[in-house]
Amino acid sequence: TRLFNTPRMILRGDAGIGKTHLLCDYAKSRIDTGKPTLIFLAHELSASTSTDPIECMASLLQCRTKKAFLDDLQKLTTKSMDRVCIIIDAVNEADQMDWSALKQLFSISNLSVVVSVRNGYESVIKNTNQYTTIEHYGFADMEWEAIDTCFKHHKMKLPEIPIVDPEFRNPLFLSIFCESYAGKKDKTPRGHGATHVFEIYVETQSKKLLEEIGLAKLPNDYLRKNVIKKMGI
Repeated sequence: TRLFNTPRMILRGDAGIGKTHLLCDYAKSRIDTGKPTLIFLAHELSASTSTDPIECMASLLQCRTKKAFLDDLQKLTTKSMDRVCIIIDAVNEADQMDWSALKQLFSISNLSVVVSVRNGYESVIKNTNQYTTIEHYGFADMEWEAIDTCFKHHKMKLPEIPIVDPEFRNPLFLSIFCESYAGKKDKTPRGHGATHVFEIYVETQSKKLLEEIGLAKLPNDYLRKNVIKKMGI
């Protein structure tokens, strides 16, 4: 009821849990049905020298001024039969922005505002009490269905015993896992831990990259040992 009457929402969740995917799907479904929708990636807004997110939106949309953008937005919300929706994804990736400045939008009727933030970074939004906060849990309570779908997509053999590791609630981890072990003829490796998965993933992607740039004769771990590690030091 609160979200209906006060259409402002914070979508929070762990890294890789699917916040961006969910919001992009939601935006696409609205656009496909003709509902006015604006979706921004926070890091795109941070490319501006301003710390006012609304001013950055205006600049990104090539509006002459912030006032012109707000005036156009007001006209759109007045004319539209459907609620206009502004979505800003991953505000934690632009923590230099003054996200509390979004309150300038709150007085515009027929407008909803959705922002997403990674767990642990909620403090970048100073006025969280003016939003309804929703947690995204990824594949929680449906891990096996997600594993079944992803394994079949990558033509991987399902384990005889269902995987219940909590990491598989995370869509990004499941995707990385499947891309790492896709094409293996033996049973899916178990018991190696997340670190092993990431190492295999890096080597798998490195092999693809080396093939693309014509250096397939180099060892699969060449980029990890000679490039990635040095970048991380």
